[in-house]
Amino acid sequence: MTNLERLCLLFYQLNIGTNKKLFDYFDQCQNVDYTLIEQIFDKEAVHKVKYALENGLDVKMQDELYQNNVEFVTFYSKNYPELLKEIDGKPFLLYYIGNATLFNSPCLAIIGSRKASSYGRRVTQGFARRLAEKYTIVSGLAYGIDAVAHTSTLEVDGKTIAVLGSGLLNVYPSTHRQLAQDIVEKGGLIVSEYGLYAKPNAYHFPQRNRIVSGLCQGVLVTQAGKKSGTFSTVDCALEQGRDLYVVPGEIFDLNHDGCNHLIKRMQGSVVTSPDDILNLTETAPKKQSAVQLNMEEEQIVNLLKDGKVHFDFLVAQTGLPLTELNYLLANLQLKGIIEKLTANYYKLVGDFI
Repeated sequence: MTNLERLCLLFYQLNIGTNKKLFDYFDQCQNVDYTLIEQIFDKEAVHKVKYALENGLDVKMQDELYQNNVEFVTFYSKNYPELLKEIDGKPFLLYYIGNATLFNSPCLAIIGSRKASSYGRRVTQGFARRLAEKYTIVSGLAYGIDAVAHTSTLEVDGKTIAVLGSGLLNVYPSTHRQLAQDIVEKGGLIVSEYGLYAKPNAYHFPQRNRIVSGLCQGVLVTQAGKKSGTFSTVDCALEQGRDLYVVPGEIFDLNHDGCNHLIKRMQGSVVTSPDDILNLTETAPKKQSAVQLNMEEEQIVNLLKDGKVHFDFLVAQTGLPLTELNYLLANLQLKGIIEKLTANYYKLVGDFI
């Protein structure tokens, strides 16, 4: 643990400011500067920091984490998740228990309804087991689809990350405490940006969802009703430029209306097999001469002809809505025309280079 990380932990646990103000401070100063603390936070923050340092509270905070096998990573740590660095509202600090190397492994989120149907469970189980061969599976440890995604991954000795909306020592739902323990014991990771004993407040979960999608290259929705909380994560994924995959649902079951709605609005690539997702990252180039492109796809291809391009550049140059651009990019990947790189960059592959 570096001195900077210790100081970040102290400020964070003292709860003296928002993530934005913490970034403002530590981007300017990586030591204790009481004048700057007062400028960015307030006089009360100065008193809190002084009192904490004079009374050894920083050491006590570190000891509490150590005694509970909890570690943490800050934005300034070497092992901070690379994909999280690029999102708006990135977390300043994450507490975790387990295998931190998974932070920067290839990750895919599997999410869906808490009231999972038998169809949704079968789909999730099949996709998770197959995708776990290549990806670390990320979900939110909730009832329903989340739990199936985690357990199915563990059943095939895969690795999984659970992002909590409560503290790591106050696992919610409480009935999933054993599942959380199993995830850690089998080489996985449980993560939270909230204090160790934080309650599962309702507003935590929409905030949590930006981390679920932010850690991942893509997000798979296996079941969702039209008013499902799953859409919070879907919105985050689209805003972050993540790939979105959707499994079509039974048309007479309202618990699947959300997935079918996404498909009708072209807000995700339709997938009916795990191989639909896995094939997107095949390295072997494909012949493209017979592929027909529409006007918008041709525009994207032309923008990529000079080399790799960031998602934000494509947004600015095409003028397309985020949802439509994400849909077009996902389809171009399915056709084997483009490839998504780390940090939200894209490049051409095959005969289109």
